[in-house]
Amino acid sequence: MARQNHIIESQVVELNCADDGTAIRVQRLMEGICKDYLWPALEQWLDSKIEPEQQLTFERLEVDLGNIPEKRMQRVLPERLIQALEKALSQAYADKTRTYDEGMNGGASVVVRDETLVSGEPVIGNDLQALLFYLTRGYLPWWVGREHFAMLETRLATPPAFARELSQFPGFSLQLLQLIRRDERAFHRLLYSFSPAFLRNIYDQLAFELTEEQQAQLKNVSLLLDGLADASWLSPGFFRRLSKLLLEIVRTDVLDICYAMLYDFLEAESQQAGFSFSDWVVKAERHLSRPEGRLHPSLLQKILMLIRAEAERRPNNDLAVSQQNASPAFSGIEEKPGKARPEPEPISNKQSRQTATKRAEELAEPAPDESIYIENAGLVLLHPFLSELFRSLEWVKDKEFTSPVHQQKAVVLLEYLANKSTQPPEFTLCLNKILCGAPLQYPVDVLALQLEEPERAAADELLTAVVGHWKALRGSSIDALRANFLMREGKLMRKDENWKLLLEKKPQDILLNHLPWGVSIIRLPWMTGSFYVDWA
Repeated sequence: MARQNHIIESQVVELNCADDGTAIRVQRLMEGICKDYLWPALEQWLDSKIEPEQQLTFERLEVDLGNIPEKRMQRVLPERLIQALEKALSQAYADKTRTYDEGMNGGASVVVRDETLVSGEPVIGNDLQALLFYLTRGYLPWWVGREHFAMLETRLATPPAFARELSQFPGFSLQLLQLIRRDERAFHRLLYSFSPAFLRNIYDQLAFELTEEQQAQLKNVSLLLDGLADASWLSPGFFRRLSKLLLEIVRTDVLDICYAMLYDFLEAESQQAGFSFSDWVVKAERHLSRPEGRLHPSLLQKILMLIRAEAERRPNNDLAVSQQNASPAFSGIEEKPGKARPEPEPISNKQSRQTATKRAEELAEPAPDESIYIENAGLVLLHPFLSELFRSLEWVKDKEFTSPVHQQKAVVLLEYLANKSTQPPEFTLCLNKILCGAPLQYPVDVLALQLEEPERAAADELLTAVVGHWKALRGSSIDALRANFLMREGKLMRKDENWKLLLEKKPQDILLNHLPWGVSIIRLPWMTGSFYVDWA
């Protein structure tokens, strides 16, 4: 049987005792009982009741385990908990919407509040909900495991799989389209985080939300560009840029600028390939005119005519002024009367979009009681060394990053410090962004960044310096530092302008008593607010 992955956002044990002395004594006792008996019993029960393909979600579950003598807590508490959970599960299956508050013969009672979902079907719908959450906020919801989300593309790789997921979340395409139209950062996070093939699947779904005329226009553009897919002279990265173009066109919702955007794309591609625009278009036309081409000749000529019309609007374009290299499709074509180049977007529209993006960023901020779970929490140990590292790489000057690219590289370099990764998933970079003074919503184009050998070497030197200064670790390797301390699970929480980080405790943490610098409060020059660490 596949290993289960049970996720609990928070768990609270509340005790009512006769007096303060008993309360203090029982509180100490409960820590060991919960760790050694209560939580293992809970995990074992969940494993026995829920198949890997099933999902059971309680938004809030309260159980009253009744009166238990102190001497019997170790044995009775797990038994009472399982009894209460058995009753909760049977009630949830019987009625998915009721609120339950019934006694269990004075022994235990169950309260199930808010939404309760019990499903015997494969877990579906959550992938797309998690995707929208991540694109909006820049981090994963607490109820989604990192490994599970990392496999999202694999699970939705085929059109039938994607369609099956969409059937359980029919509003996804419209919600995503609205999101990327109002939120620039969400749009770029989508582009940066997924493969061209997955982005093409997304584009195909978003296109259904457009008018028939817009769909027909986009189909012509995609047929033209898809027909170039096997051309040997395309520059590297063509398919990722193609996916971006198609999504950009969908996002604009302005039909008239479709061919203007196509023209800009083709002109940039000619420069990438090292050809003049006119030569590149001639090569493209010859390639598309092959018998095995996907475009009907008349449709190809129509599209080329529209590109030519767009070229004539551009001053000093070699395609517009040079006829000797032009194919018959580009010679002697008059621009259609009354078809003027679209006016630039009005300032008011730009302001509206900026306002919408700002509002979206405000909504994407973590709530005060919201937790963000991370795996590289131990990076906070390195905070005294980060300023000098970034200054030595000339990424920081006068307490600020010298460019957005350098700030993004700093975010990625922190992940290299933690686990040697040079192209980590963007959703794993929450703590990195905070330590580099970037908002969580700030999208990082990891695939476009390349950590050079001197930059990686500087990071390794930093870790060597940490081991050298921390006498308790002398003789350890930097990889041991990574494994034992830097890669550590933790929980981030936001309050106003400040952050708090709770770290998972491990036996080797006794060595923190010999750490020659503090980690309880972190303030780096480029950070706003304070960063508090609970690693006692």
